[in-house]
Amino acid sequence: MKRVSKVSLLVALSVWLLAGWSDPIHAEVLNFDAHWSGSFSRTGSDIDDDTGDGTGARAIVSDLNQRGSLGHSTVRVVSETTTAPVGFFTSRCPSAPYFVEFTYLAHSSVTRMHATGDLIYTLLDGGHLCLDPGSRRFIFTVDVSVVGGTGRFATATGGGTASGGGVILLLDSDGAPAFGSLDGDTTLDIVVPDGESLSAPREFGYR
Repeated sequence: MKRVSKVSLLVALSVWLLAGWSDPIHAEVLNFDAHWSGSFSRTGSDIDDDTGDGTGARAIVSDLNQRGSLGHSTVRVVSETTTAPVGFFTSRCPSAPYFVEFTYLAHSSVTRMHATGDLIYTLLDGGHLCLDPGSRRFIFTVDVSVVGGTGRFATATGGGTASGGGVILLLDSDGAPAFGSLDGDTTLDIVVPDGESLSAPREFGYR
């Protein structure tokens, strides 16, 4: 009985020591600050039918070139706002000329780092757009979450904000935005495990 107790005590002590001395999982926070510019165009997809009858706004696809703290990258964004304004002179769009507010229903991006081919994925947390109906210029802010990627960013988490502005250059036959320009800035805190380095395997053979 005493022998069994001593063995149990030794096993428990070993487990405790291993737990106490094992290295914790460390993470690195990458501060991603970048400026981008590019164009957008309307698609035929209605990602979120906010009207309930199939007449909702169609998604917008944006193609952007970006330079920042992690180097040069390209970004493709798919986004969609409410069809009708959600308010005028609101707390988020308080003054002229940008006084007509729309809410983002969808906003997802894929960023490709030119140096490595690694990808970063984001999804919408919330956002709004303020339109000047006279000049068809607008400003916007979206909050996003980082939801992984490939290579170094395969298990990345974190989040941040993208904000900027643009102008609607063309309208379609329904009077909806069809084509225009964008420029702005993105700030992200990207959390990656220490083991996810630039030498990590890449899912699509990028280097």
